[in-house]
Amino acid sequence: MKQEINSIKNPADYLPHRPPFLLIDELEVTDPDHFCSKVNPATKPYLTRNGIPEETFLIENIAQTCAAAFGYFAKKDNGEPQMGYIGAVSKLEMLRVPDSSAIMTTSVKVLQRFGAITLVEGSCFTISGELLMKCEMKIVLAPSEE
Repeated sequence: MKQEINSIKNPADYLPHRPPFLLIDELEVTDPDHFCSKVNPATKPYLTRNGIPEETFLIENIAQTCAAAFGYFAKKDNGEPQMGYIGAVSKLEMLRVPDSSAIMTTSVKVLQRFGAITLVEGSCFTISGELLMKCEMKIVLAPSEE
């Protein structure tokens, strides 16, 4: 059975982040445990050195991909997106930084959920599929305000 892919052209609808610190341009979700994003680093002035994205750009891109997907599913279930925070980054493998003018894709797979904590594996690629970086990240969701 083929899974439906939902392509979201305006992920800002699901994120607390706003330009210029919005580090994803497009979000694709298949289910609550698998999602991807695309970004053109050339249009993002933060977390770069001489126009080249730094490692922190890729880490924040993974976190924002998670936040947008979590927000998408929260709204789909008639809820509101929650604030989230990077709790930890581990097993980081940095192969190289992307070119400033090349579109980058990010793939996230949820490994485990425990209450407000979600453990994910995130990977960043060039548009041609070359692995740039991968890591595991713990995302901690803040309690909802009621």
